Amino acid sequence: MKPAELLQELSKDELYRQWIAHHSPAYLSHFFCPIDADYHEKAQWEIGFYDPAAKKITVFVPRPGTVEIKPADDVFQKEPAAIERLEVEKVTIDLEQAIPLCQQALQDYFPNEPLVEGFLILQTFQDTILWNFTFMAKTFRFVNVKIDAQTGSVVTHQQVDLVEK
Repeated sequence: MKPAELLQELSKDELYRQWIAHHSPAYLSHFFCPIDADYHEKAQWEIGFYDPAAKKITVFVPRPGTVEIKPADDVFQKEPAAIERLEVEKVTIDLEQAIPLCQQALQDYFPNEPLVEGFLILQTFQDTILWNFTFMAKTFRFVNVKIDAQTGSVVTHQQVDLVEK
């Protein structure tokens, strides 16, 4: 399901509507999904909302016939920065288009990294809406490719060793 459709389904849920009514400054911050090396979803998509008053993120997990709400949690980030609003209606490159772009970028930049599994985040970072693909490789490295969700261009790519030499 596309993020806009997931958000639309979530907006119909009574639990979500009650929560948003009591957290009016909160806004959509991200979509998250664990994926395997073939880009298949390993679990349900999670939809995160940032509450600037509380400085916490609350995650909703839409499931068939119900919605799970996870307790509000602190923001996970290396350096303090603003959590940007995700305007999902501005996404023009959908996931089905982003996957082959990511596959090509991984082949171009990390041709010798056999992938195991990873995760995918749709978020706004530095005013750019991104498909953020991160995979664990069999070589004990993380590889990451960020694709602009409006233009389809590769914004960044990086590799991080999990074991320091």
